[in-house]
Amino acid sequence: DGSDVMVEGCAGLGQLMLHSTPESLQETLPWKDPLSGLVITADARIDNRDDLLRKLEIETDEETTVLDSRLILSAYRKWGEDCVDFLVGDFAFAIWDEKRRKLFCARDHIGIRPFYYFVSGELFVFASSAQAILQARGVPRKVNEARVADFLVGLLEGINKTVSFFEGILRLPPAHTAVLSEGRLKLRNYWELEPEYELRLRSDREYEEAFQCVFTTAVKDRLRCHTPPAAMLSGGLDSSTIAGVARDILRSSGGDQLRTFSAVSDSEYGQIESGFAQQVIDQGELVPMMVEPGDVARLKFKIRRTRGLFEDPFDSGILMPMVLYLVAREQGHTVLLDGLDGDLVVSLPPRYPAYLLRDGHWKQALAETLGLKANFFHKASLFWVCDHVFRASLVPNSLKRLLRRFRGAPGLKEALRNSLLSRELAEQVKLEHRLEEYSRNTRGQADAGLRQAHINRVMAPFLTVAIERYGRVAAYCGIEHRQPLLDKRVIEFCVGLPWRQKVRDGWSKYLLRKQAEKVLPQAVAWRKGWEHVGWEFTHAWMQLDKGNALRKLDDNPELLGRLFDLAALAKAKENYQLTGEDDEDTIWEVLNLVEWHYRNEVKGM
Repeated sequence: DGSDVMVEGCAGLGQLMLHSTPESLQETLPWKDPLSGLVITADARIDNRDDLLRKLEIETDEETTVLDSRLILSAYRKWGEDCVDFLVGDFAFAIWDEKRRKLFCARDHIGIRPFYYFVSGELFVFASSAQAILQARGVPRKVNEARVADFLVGLLEGINKTVSFFEGILRLPPAHTAVLSEGRLKLRNYWELEPEYELRLRSDREYEEAFQCVFTTAVKDRLRCHTPPAAMLSGGLDSSTIAGVARDILRSSGGDQLRTFSAVSDSEYGQIESGFAQQVIDQGELVPMMVEPGDVARLKFKIRRTRGLFEDPFDSGILMPMVLYLVAREQGHTVLLDGLDGDLVVSLPPRYPAYLLRDGHWKQALAETLGLKANFFHKASLFWVCDHVFRASLVPNSLKRLLRRFRGAPGLKEALRNSLLSRELAEQVKLEHRLEEYSRNTRGQADAGLRQAHINRVMAPFLTVAIERYGRVAAYCGIEHRQPLLDKRVIEFCVGLPWRQKVRDGWSKYLLRKQAEKVLPQAVAWRKGWEHVGWEFTHAWMQLDKGNALRKLDDNPELLGRLFDLAALAKAKENYQLTGEDDEDTIWEVLNLVEWHYRNEVKGM
């Protein structure tokens, strides 16, 4: 929606604009404040605008529009680097102070907006895309082979919050600022969740009303857009509740009806999922659009073009959302609300009864385990459910540490056995050490209290990489994705809840279900399962592109030999050629990596 560049002394700032709010239509970035001389460029939506205007003593009227970037800059002028403590919303921004030769950068609390950077000697480059940084002179183009191994192992996508697929290019972690001054770069973590705080209200009803207030505010803030409002609607609890609340907000304000986008299919799972979505649609006042795997053929050229933009091979894992983004953009939308990730934010770890047992609450632990069996594991035996829930908690921590010491890296043999990663590359990137790092970043849950375990899940790298992946793919399609359940205020509220407001009688996401009762059919609010049709869209694309895919796997034998176990790859390829379905997921993984590697290392940009 426009671009601009500004050079101030030894610094240059630029912006490729995507208009996503009414205020952004009047925004031109970078912008220089004539009073202070500060220059800002930002990718931001600030949600606590009224609160900030009051604290900053900025008077407005119907003819005055205060832009989000101006709010950020005013906050920085008043509070300096502590300005981030007063901001609520999704943001990544940089402020250049030419007089002090100081650059201040910040990323939002959860990491909704991306921020990559490269620093070396006298050069500092930042952008919302790693590919953009590669265009700067002085930045080497070199693939990070360790990250390639992460992709083939799979679980290592969430190894940490800083690594990228290019050597020397890092991600600024969520809830961090970066200050570049006098040739030094200093990072600071400005926000953490508090494990000691517990919200204490007098009754279940008060908890329900308090959650409704904070959740409705988060949804309402994300409906601030200059194009018709739209939302994903899978039929799952998270997206359905968001759609239901958004629908009611728009109805009460006399706004446009909410358009929803749902992925459906004729398969057994697809019919279940679309059936729940249809129940929400049947309530009325939604403008539904159903997207089927067959639509992949119509969108063939757009999909191919968009996949050619992927800067991270992990992006290929969400082809179905990409199809929905492309359809939404065709319909004139630039913003989509989505339901990522209620399981982490509003609920507790699946083995939460083990924490209750460890704390001596054995009656509650047993009651919750029986509830889990009735609601989610009704086909399993009680013995299996108990073993699944309690085994980890019954092993002493001292024994766990001893086992880790003698076993070495967790899952190394299994990781090599279950992937096509070549043994040579695994040794080169020290895969064993990477698996140990991953284990360190995740094993803390077993030793923590229940609230700390909740915090660990929310703050784990896996949520960060999932947010980033969805955000990148949406951006490739010209869409800004918005996640009400990842609102800072919602997360702080949910973490502070007593455990029985998060889960109860084996039901996950208890307070969200109570909210859903108010806006959705009961069957949707209290549904027990979750079916996923994403692979059906990937299968449709693979069938459409099968010949092209197989040819690509023959184009570069040297690259294949360096990355993959060739014997395992040959077997998977033979199975796929014979049936078109066996080992299809393996071929899909290999194809995505080969295409990405070829674009970024062999061809260049």
